[in-house]
Amino acid sequence: MRIYIHIPFCASKCSYCSFASFTNKQKINEYFKALELDLSRFLPFSKDIKSIYFGGGTPSFIPAKYYENLFKLLKPFLNANCEISAEANPNSLSLEWLNIMRDYGLNRISLGVQSFNDEKLKFLNRSHSSLEALNQIALLKKEKINYSIDLIYGTFMDDLTMLNNELDVLKSLELNHLSAYTLILEENTPFANKIDYLQKNDELNCYFYEQINKIGLKAYEISNFASSSDYECSHNKAYWNKDDYIGIGLSSVGTSKNIRYYASSSLAEYINNPLKRSKEILSLDDIRLESIFLGLRSNVGVSLELIKDLSKLDDLKELIYIKNGRLFNKNYLLSDEIALFLE
Repeated sequence: MRIYIHIPFCASKCSYCSFASFTNKQKINEYFKALELDLSRFLPFSKDIKSIYFGGGTPSFIPAKYYENLFKLLKPFLNANCEISAEANPNSLSLEWLNIMRDYGLNRISLGVQSFNDEKLKFLNRSHSSLEALNQIALLKKEKINYSIDLIYGTFMDDLTMLNNELDVLKSLELNHLSAYTLILEENTPFANKIDYLQKNDELNCYFYEQINKIGLKAYEISNFASSSDYECSHNKAYWNKDDYIGIGLSSVGTSKNIRYYASSSLAEYINNPLKRSKEILSLDDIRLESIFLGLRSNVGVSLELIKDLSKLDDLKELIYIKNGRLFNKNYLLSDEIALFLE
């Protein structure tokens, strides 16, 4: 079993972010009590937890002491090799927080760097500098904890010079894991409909993506890169493989077989009734299509049994390969196009 736990509090709201998050910390005590109640309901069905992911928001923005009871609840159910990740930002991560969380069981950090260019960080409304990010990466290296960093590209600022500068920093860091996302203009954010903010030259986006693969980080999913399979994020791969998982917290999502469960997106409602879930029943065809789209976006691949017309594969010989009854995609940037062709 896998568990996602949402921590919706942040120091500031980034201009591109559409996730459920708040800068007001007044409800932290009530929220964590609700999380404990929510988690307690599911744990009897979670005898072998293989991964836990604290997302946000910014989990590192919340003092470590608030997590203690959650880890006490989780501990009896953890797999011996359970991957436990938490998102952190450079301006809120501290050695004290890291040490306490590691004592609880945390063993992986996802650091929201987004860029090593200060002007771009201001554009994204990030509340840290490139120097802060580099200092925190140095801290994580010194502490010998497994970590990843996030970057955003595909903005109008990303000319060849900036992209090469970002790549130079990445090379120097000798990372084991990187998540790199193109900017998306989400609804109900300050960036909504700001088309001029996007990179109009697809070749530049492709260049950056291809160069990441050439500096020792190989794509194992459309937005994730690792130095070897040992550093691939187990939790994320479970999503691509359509494994069942439990969602805990505000606006969280979970799945069990053909049912998807949604927690409330209202903070007040979640605190008052954290057990409330709405349901979506997935048809067999829904599951089949999701499996195709997700499998082609990652090295999970797709079972040939899900492909209705195998003759279509003849037209994709240069883009795919087949191994042990599964179809694999050679170019993740074309994954959606291939999936639409095969559906």
